[in-house]
Amino acid sequence: MRWFNEFKCVVGEYEVDMKNIYNMDEMGFSIGTMQASSIIIDKKMHTQFQASPGRQEWISIVECVSMDGRAIPPLVIFKGERLSNGWIPNNVDDTWRFSSNSKGWTTNVHGLKWLRQCFEPATRDYANDGQDWRILVCDGHESHVTSGFLSHCIQHCILLLLLPPHTSHLLQPLDVGIFGPLKTAMSRCLDPIYRAGIPRIEKVEWMESYIEARVRAFTKSNIEGGWHGAGLFPFDPRKVLRKIGGSRSTPQSTTPTPPMLPSQTPFHQITSSPPDSLILRSANIALHQLISTAPLPTPAKTYVRRLTNVAEQFQAELAIAQKQYTELHTVITARTERKSAKRKSLEGQVLVSRVEFVEEFAKQEQATKDRKKGKGTKRKRESTPEVEEQLT
Repeated sequence: MRWFNEFKCVVGEYEVDMKNIYNMDEMGFSIGTMQASSIIIDKKMHTQFQASPGRQEWISIVECVSMDGRAIPPLVIFKGERLSNGWIPNNVDDTWRFSSNSKGWTTNVHGLKWLRQCFEPATRDYANDGQDWRILVCDGHESHVTSGFLSHCIQHCILLLLLPPHTSHLLQPLDVGIFGPLKTAMSRCLDPIYRAGIPRIEKVEWMESYIEARVRAFTKSNIEGGWHGAGLFPFDPRKVLRKIGGSRSTPQSTTPTPPMLPSQTPFHQITSSPPDSLILRSANIALHQLISTAPLPTPAKTYVRRLTNVAEQFQAELAIAQKQYTELHTVITARTERKSAKRKSLEGQVLVSRVEFVEEFAKQEQATKDRKKGKGTKRKRESTPEVEEQLT
């Protein structure tokens, strides 16, 4: 609920119009894979069928949508040392941006250049030539929270709001309403190529399919549906909170409670799950005493005794497993904090486009560079991504 309160507070405090509220995220595609599908074949045919091409490459695309139903021109990141014009179809819009690196992943450089070359120019006019405040909602990916990224947001009246960890599938409009239909549309567009038995899809063929699929998925209704499903417009946190919490209340039994016997006292001490080991042991002893005088058949009494023994055994194993988990979690947390002081600084933060974060992240990034220089590690020099390149 805190996320929704912070979002509503920032929108009201800075008087941000809905046309100036955006959500950005990246999506990765593996060329050569598709969603599962059913194909009818003759089982008598002695033929080997290939479900998808064997060779796979990774392509990342940074997408962004507005609350009033618009889609911002994307940034496409190919895997490759140099960007080739042969990868880009002729029918692509000239507002799209393209880049490449050796992995096909989004880096800090790509994040900053997307902000400068894609987002800011495409949204400036809607914000009164950059004079009105804009809100950019995104997850806490490393490329979104660099000192350069935050500094550019501050200079251009962009309020950067981070989603809570592990909530993108619930709170991010792109995940809620767009990326699902986009994957389905991509599968349909690529299906004729797969069924033709072509062993390798070229980048330009994949891009042609993506352009077609994007038109089908990035509709005004889907975009508005994403914001609606995330509970942000219309503002209704209950749409998300219902999915998280569900119904916590349990129906109360109308059966009258029998009077409590003295030997039943330990049973009413079990108020937690799992129960305390001493209380569980005491309750089991009381249960044994109770069934010893109860008119139950011998097999039933034996079964109850076995259940109590198994319960105590499971309770002991659970205590050991919890201790091991706590020790392991402590080690992993300590390693994570040593590697990423930036992540620790962002914990619990929503509005991060502030000067203090810029200064802190700049120091951390410089310390990371100095540490890498000190190790003397030889790293493969990647090509500089030319995001600003436009196609005519």
